[in-house]
Amino acid sequence: MSKKTQESLYLEKLTYDPKLDDSWFAFFIDRKRFLFLLIIIICIAGYLGLKALPLESQPEVSIGIGVVSVVLPGGSPEVMEDLVTKKLEKEISKIKGIDTMNSTSMNSVSVISVQFKSDTDIATAMRDLKDKTDLVKPKLPADAKDPVVKEISFDDTPIWTFSLAGKYDGFKLRKFATIIQEELEKNVLVSEVSISGGDETEYGIFIDPKKLEAFGLTIGAVNNTLQSLNFTIPIGQYDIGSYTHSFNVDERYYTVASLRDLIIAKTGTTGIIRLSDIARVDEVAKKRTTIARLSDKGSSPESAVTLGVVKKKGGSIVNLVTEGEAAIETLKKSGIIPSDVIITTVLDQSERIKLDLAHLIRDGLITVVLVFITLFLIIGVREALVAGAAVPLVFLITFAVMSAFGQTLNFLSMFALILSLGLLVDDAIVVISAFNQYHRTGKFTPKQAALLVLRDYKQVLTSTTLTVVWIFSAMLFMTGLIGKFIFSIPFVITVTLIASFIIALTINPALAVVFVGHSAEKKKSSQWSNILNKGLISIHPLEDFYARTIDRLLLSKKRAKKFLIGVLFLFISALSLPISGILKSDFFPKTDQDLMFINIEAEAGTKLDVTSEITKQIEEILIKEKEIASFSTAIGSQVAVGKSTGGSTSGSNFAGISINLVKKEYGREELSLSIAERLRTKMKTITDAKISVVELAGGPPAGGDFELKISGADFRVMENIANDVKKILATVPGAINIETSRKPLPLEFRLSFDSTKLALYNLTLPQVSLFLKNVIDGTDATTIYKGNDEIAVRTRYETSSTDTIDKIKDLKVRNNSGQDVFIRDILKTEFEPSVFSISRIDQKRVISVTASAAGGATATSLLAGFTEKTKDYKIPAGYEFSTGGANEENAKSVQSLLIAMVFGMFFIVATLVILFDSYKQSIMVLVTIPLSLIGVFYGLTLFGQPLSFPGLIGLVALFGIVVRNGIILFDKINLNRREGIPFRESVIDGGKSRLEPVFLTSVCTVLGMIPLTLSNPTWTSLGLSIIFGLSVSTVFTLLVLPALYFLVIKEK
Repeated sequence: MSKKTQESLYLEKLTYDPKLDDSWFAFFIDRKRFLFLLIIIICIAGYLGLKALPLESQPEVSIGIGVVSVVLPGGSPEVMEDLVTKKLEKEISKIKGIDTMNSTSMNSVSVISVQFKSDTDIATAMRDLKDKTDLVKPKLPADAKDPVVKEISFDDTPIWTFSLAGKYDGFKLRKFATIIQEELEKNVLVSEVSISGGDETEYGIFIDPKKLEAFGLTIGAVNNTLQSLNFTIPIGQYDIGSYTHSFNVDERYYTVASLRDLIIAKTGTTGIIRLSDIARVDEVAKKRTTIARLSDKGSSPESAVTLGVVKKKGGSIVNLVTEGEAAIETLKKSGIIPSDVIITTVLDQSERIKLDLAHLIRDGLITVVLVFITLFLIIGVREALVAGAAVPLVFLITFAVMSAFGQTLNFLSMFALILSLGLLVDDAIVVISAFNQYHRTGKFTPKQAALLVLRDYKQVLTSTTLTVVWIFSAMLFMTGLIGKFIFSIPFVITVTLIASFIIALTINPALAVVFVGHSAEKKKSSQWSNILNKGLISIHPLEDFYARTIDRLLLSKKRAKKFLIGVLFLFISALSLPISGILKSDFFPKTDQDLMFINIEAEAGTKLDVTSEITKQIEEILIKEKEIASFSTAIGSQVAVGKSTGGSTSGSNFAGISINLVKKEYGREELSLSIAERLRTKMKTITDAKISVVELAGGPPAGGDFELKISGADFRVMENIANDVKKILATVPGAINIETSRKPLPLEFRLSFDSTKLALYNLTLPQVSLFLKNVIDGTDATTIYKGNDEIAVRTRYETSSTDTIDKIKDLKVRNNSGQDVFIRDILKTEFEPSVFSISRIDQKRVISVTASAAGGATATSLLAGFTEKTKDYKIPAGYEFSTGGANEENAKSVQSLLIAMVFGMFFIVATLVILFDSYKQSIMVLVTIPLSLIGVFYGLTLFGQPLSFPGLIGLVALFGIVVRNGIILFDKINLNRREGIPFRESVIDGGKSRLEPVFLTSVCTVLGMIPLTLSNPTWTSLGLSIIFGLSVSTVFTLLVLPALYFLVIKEK
């Protein structure tokens, strides 16, 4: 075919308009010095912005949750509910903007979680929450601790955890940990450092009640004396001779010996009573509430002390860990921390960030190379370099904007940058491709060709950019936890698209004139010059083949209709895949991770030491696993995994193990999902406790995979329903770790007092309750400062005096008249079961049943299976089910995403109507969207991937991307018709002349997604959605849209 017949019919008629020399487009082409100055400014601003961006593992998200916690020592769940929780709930419920209010009343603790609506100003809401809590404070029991009000954030969890171990005892290790804690908390990036494990010292005063009675004293009087005599007062300064001296009265006591000799009362006129006369005073270890152990590289677990470092908001994790490690190394070099103290990292998110960053940089470089090679092969090396120049310039602009808007560089924003790689060169490709076509006609100078391209393409580029920007910018307004979590994805992509559009209209044409146009004019003869200017692969044969295909397709309207009907059937078959369940859905699928957890729950009331022995059985299994690098055990609390409100379950019967697997980069071959399944099988041999192997899922914490809330009036009925639900769930495939929030505790003494006798003996209920708490559990009477250490002085009766209910009954409490009254004379004792906690939602009691998914099951499949099995279940009148956890959050997220999609589609349609001034053409362009669904659904099914939330993001992104191709195609057809080219020829030539930019932009986007799709399982479904959706849509767009245009639009 001759060169002339290959040229576009439009270009044959095209002439240059001299008025373009005065357009603003000519400004950048004519003023090259300013152009290069602008590039330098972009480079400087981008570099400074990148340097200022904090490195994060995940986005900093304000999740709009405030928590109020109150400690009332000794209070049962029922007491906490009545005396604390209900009072707080009543006042807090008056705050405006509350979405839901959850509360949990446990032994000695009440926790109220307030979820505010997404449009509520969280700073104002937290102030209101604090104010309402302060109003309730005077109404709480006298011995209740002050309420603690805190905003929950993802940043409240430790980002760096390490353990201390060695030949030292628990006291020494705790001492070393405290030194490190104080040093790390000096760092401005550190919010707090927590310590668990080891032993702490306290001065224990164990009072003999008989001796106390013999001297006519009470434990309250002893506590008051201890407080009043432990003081120092500055008297002032006095001048003596030539010097000024400071005078102080210091009555503080520092040692056990000084405490024993403390005079607490006198007898008669000359006798004195020392503390040692009525009590045993010793330096003892505080009662342990946690035990920590560490195993590294298959070693037997040894006692350890674990530190968890929480960073401040906005701080860089990488900088924090680097500076923290340097500080610890300085302590070891100076001898403050002995060199033989073994410090082992349990969790280091900075390592994950560095690894993610390295992988993303690798994927980004591979993408750039693939895109450049594609452009080089088809349009030439100079054109490829000019189009590729958009990549670093756009990224630098994006870094500057991210820094200005307070964004962070986290795994989501870095992913968005890689995703945008395939999109940001699209505008540049269209401009450079068109510049080549115009310039190769030989009719125009490089400048004229550039200005003609900008005149002809400015409108279509604006529209194509807006279609993608609309769909992503609409996602910026997604509500809910996940909407906030993924905010950086639409933000970054929107910025990159706008930046690439501006560069495509300003910098790229000017660079094309300088490096492509003039070079092509100077060297037209050499073979190397032809390769540089035209590439190695000519797209003209493909254009000719495509033109012949369209020509045959448009021979008659009947043939075009048959083709469209065939495509419609293919679309219907694709829709049947998710409807029939062949294509499964899983919102955030579990993927291979380097970290997993085991939570242990022994029988309620189990002592800490007994729980520790049960946990050792699990540890014996773990040390034999070659795929495990290390693990850290914490007896006394479970690991908080997947909880949107943060916090962990604690108690003497709980334990948690954090497991670090060998990194895949260091030789691990087995997937973490397979390891978890094997561990579950092995754990079945341990029957002394409930053991849950927990894997990490993608996305933000959203609760368990399955959560059902049962509400009603009678707890006993609710418990029966909960037991039924547990039995039904056990029959649902893949349901594991089935639990209920209503956990029974051992029989407890419920001390109730006769109000008539209390009045008769001149006593009050708070007075008696406080007495019993002080003598049984004890109280911190005062604090001793020994160097930099604070040591509590704790008083209580000797354990031998209070270890049975009969001995408690024989205790005497002094009434307001100074008389001693036996507890048995006023006490009514009940011995009955209690519960671990009482849950309430919006001031109503609820019981929750939760479960995790395993063995290929998902949160969606668990809910579907449960719904199917309970369709005939008769729930008693007045009681109801409501779903929560991941399913509830997923439903909110999908709804928010659909709303964003609707708004995005509205603006896309408006843009199309403005561009084409035709409803018919606008609707026909939108046909590209269902065409993309064919590729998405078949692609995900082919690779066995579920339709996940990342996949949905890819699907929504496709809506804007595929519409671009339709716009480019229809714009050219309309341009041909305005130039007087016959109708049928306009359609055929429009497709042929725009084949190159449509083909190149689609190929570059697809190639840009391949590295990320293959390297990160989290984004596999998103990558496959775009790869297959765009590929199939591009092919069908080039065939279906010309056929539709031929059938629907009337020839004029």
